[in-house]
Amino acid sequence: MLLTFLVGASRVYLGVHYPTDVLGGWATGLVWALLCWSVAHLLGRYGKLREKRPPPDDAPDDAQPSPPRDGAGGGADAAADISSPYEVEMRSPG
Repeated sequence: MLLTFLVGASRVYLGVHYPTDVLGGWATGLVWALLCWSVAHLLGRYGKLREKRPPPDDAPDDAQPSPPRDGAGGGADAAADISSPYEVEMRSPG
């Protein structure tokens, strides 16, 4: 926030922007930040964006992740090699 203020103030001080240009940029940035925060909040509430958790200790052996495959992979298997620390479960609101 401090850097944003300093850059905007320097633009006005150097005479390369009108004050209303800088205020408009700050307002646009604020609206964009609030929009991103709102989407993240909605995903957290309705999309259940959360970190994957390991299976419980009492889970059967077949629930454990399979060991990595040998070789470099590729082709159709390339998508199976990609893992993410997050899982997304979508459900409709209501």
